[in-house]
Amino acid sequence: TIRMRSLIKNEMETARIIHNMAKLLRSSLTWTKDRVTVQEELEFIHCFLEIQQYRFGERLTYRLEVDPAAREVVIPKMVFLPFVENASIHGIEPMKEGGEIDIAIRLGFNYLEFSIRDNGVGMQPEQVARFYGYLKDEAVELGERIGVQNVIYRLKMLYGDEFRLLIDSAPRKGTYIRITLPLRNESADSVEPLS
Repeated sequence: TIRMRSLIKNEMETARIIHNMAKLLRSSLTWTKDRVTVQEELEFIHCFLEIQQYRFGERLTYRLEVDPAAREVVIPKMVFLPFVENASIHGIEPMKEGGEIDIAIRLGFNYLEFSIRDNGVGMQPEQVARFYGYLKDEAVELGERIGVQNVIYRLKMLYGDEFRLLIDSAPRKGTYIRITLPLRNESADSVEPLS
């Protein structure tokens, strides 16, 4: 309704942002499948980043570099988006001058690599240690949240020791995170379309 009213008033930018918000909300509320293609995950990331750019204007710039062959790889749903949210909300948002987010998704011989770099406020050593601690936790309780902690637990459950996480961050130095997932014999054809 809000989007249609915006279109009627010729407020195209507002209509586009409302559309993106609805798409993200629908995706998080209707969890009809656990697997998506990288392309589908990228659509969520685009929606989120466009909303953030609407909020921050020129204070936020972002770049996406995606290996075309990686787009059809099947991954667990919403495993990359929470890292993009963290970079934007915790890394860039506190900075008056804003910042940049660079995202890359590459396909290796038998792995998929997702990396994200921001030039934001960075993390304290204890925050980095807490993320690594999630890898060691044996008592895994997946709450209703879709945050970084939940993502790490999910990836640990699904991939065990085959999943890799690298975090390089320091205060006022920004953050670099790399996730490496093993390739599985799943095809995009076996994934149901998002509703």
